[in-house]
Amino acid sequence: MGSKTETLALPSIRPQYRPRGLDPLRKLFRQRFPAFEAAYEQRYAAFFGKFRLPLISRAASAFRLCGDWSQGIARIRCPDCGYDLFRPFSCKSFFLCASCAQKRTLLLGEYLSGDLLLCLPHRQFVWTIPKVLRVFLRHDRQLFADIGRLLYDILTRYFTLAAGRNIRTAMVSSHQTFGEFAAWHPHWHAIVLEGGFDNHDRFFFIPLGANEALSEIWRRRVIALFLSKGLLNPDFARKLLSWRHSGFSIESGTRIYDQEARQALSQYIVRPPLSLEKIHWDEEQDTVTWKSCASGYFRGREKHFSALGFIAQLTLHIPPLGRQPVAQQTAGGPGPPPGASIWIVFFAGTGHLERPPPPSALERLCTGMADRPLSRPCLRGPRRIRPRAGRCTATSAQPPAGKPGHGCLPRCTNWTSWPVPNAEAGWK
Repeated sequence: MGSKTETLALPSIRPQYRPRGLDPLRKLFRQRFPAFEAAYEQRYAAFFGKFRLPLISRAASAFRLCGDWSQGIARIRCPDCGYDLFRPFSCKSFFLCASCAQKRTLLLGEYLSGDLLLCLPHRQFVWTIPKVLRVFLRHDRQLFADIGRLLYDILTRYFTLAAGRNIRTAMVSSHQTFGEFAAWHPHWHAIVLEGGFDNHDRFFFIPLGANEALSEIWRRRVIALFLSKGLLNPDFARKLLSWRHSGFSIESGTRIYDQEARQALSQYIVRPPLSLEKIHWDEEQDTVTWKSCASGYFRGREKHFSALGFIAQLTLHIPPLGRQPVAQQTAGGPGPPPGASIWIVFFAGTGHLERPPPPSALERLCTGMADRPLSRPCLRGPRRIRPRAGRCTATSAQPPAGKPGHGCLPRCTNWTSWPVPNAEAGWK
């Protein structure tokens, strides 16, 4: 007897939307923000700013109504199968709403890593200033943009002195106003191209990080900027220059060689000031507990806020309308006609500065780039990149034969030394 097989038609299962509900931060704002708004002028305006309440109220009102179905919905329909769904509108309060902030972080990180940054080595620079100067940025947010332009000028001249010729570099900078526990800690993150292009569109690879000379340049330029705006008097400026531990610092140990690291760092520099996993609101005690990460400087330390004090501390980081925390500085100037070749010239530092990345990392960067046209903001139109061997002072060591498609890479460790930029030369 033959076996008889029956086929059962299973019903199609469509994804269902699961409401995430109210998070603790949204519940806190819905219940306690009216009391904070009434007490702001008397308790918080002197420290956090007298004219910030309309800005804070506007952002908080949008945040409290984020995802509210009664405020309007959007219909999303698939043109192929006809399946549709409805979703409420978002608030786009990036410094308060965790959902909107995460979406902005992912989209901006994807844009920076996929469309803006070149497929070349980059390095992150983190710039900080002493506490005595941070109060000026709390009351004048325009200083963030002024210092951002200052960073690009410092790095361009720094690489120019190192290469011994005029080169154009590229940088994406993002200023952040917060540290752990939402403390006021203004600093700048900059993803910087390691090197730059000369007038003939030759790329000079300069693996130079921050040193004492660059830190001293950073201190003098910032003090000069504050002097020019009348924020400091000459006597106090001279005192800042005489401090042994100045409070000006530059961290440049993070380097980028692959797409995964490029995207992770692009998301990090635009992250929101708050993670919902770190806070807990006790409604009975009307207190907020912030627990830091187990790793890092604070090692799981906890800090307790009153509910209104926490709202005041968090809303301090809402930027003024029209102020963008992310800025891009690209290598300007006319380039060669489309189709011209860009030669990548590899350099390296001496032992007291820094070695170049390992040859394997450079091979991964250059593999497949010879026949790949690039269109980036710092290159006008499509270009073709062809790397060549680096400059070596050893007469006996010769680079190996080039590999097909992308030229040969340097493997000799005897490199020419850098003309190290001096803090006094050319920086007045």
